[in-house]
Amino acid sequence: MLEILLQQFETIHPVFFILGLVLLPLGPVPVSPIWLLAGMRFGPVVAMAISAFSLFLNFGLAYLLSAKLIRGPIERILLRYKFTIPQVPEEDQAKFTFLIRLVPGNPLCVQNYLLGIIRVKPVLYFGIGIPIQLLYALTFIQFGGALFEGQVGRLIMAGLFLIVIILGVKLGAKYYLASKEGRRISEMSKR
Repeated sequence: MLEILLQQFETIHPVFFILGLVLLPLGPVPVSPIWLLAGMRFGPVVAMAISAFSLFLNFGLAYLLSAKLIRGPIERILLRYKFTIPQVPEEDQAKFTFLIRLVPGNPLCVQNYLLGIIRVKPVLYFGIGIPIQLLYALTFIQFGGALFEGQVGRLIMAGLFLIVIILGVKLGAKYYLASKEGRRISEMSKR
């Protein structure tokens, strides 16, 4: 069964992977399985190029949707209940964006829409978000490629790299949120 599925992957045109990586994460579809499949289908170099291009398009569409189309209706709904969309001060936008992008478990669409609705600067939205997502993509692409090629050593290395990323992020977020500035930003987000 797996061999038949893998044979079908060999016939899929790269445009469909690009469309999948651009459009599916706009909704609640996790992007990591698509990266796994891209690693299996194209190998690490081509899969990373496809991922970088697709992430740029996905981020652009998500920012336009959230900052222009979704923000207005959300503002109106919140105003009915006497709430407003929180504003992140300009000097804190980079740190806020970094934390949102790094925390594992948040779907890409949640990250994109949250940052777009808050309207962080596009240079931070793209400049911080794309490198972080490409780091995750690299791990899943390597894992998918190693799985497809049956390379146990590379598979273990990709798994360990992902564990290191997750532990590093959790540790970094814990220490940052415990800091004076982290507590200030945390309190600001509760208002």
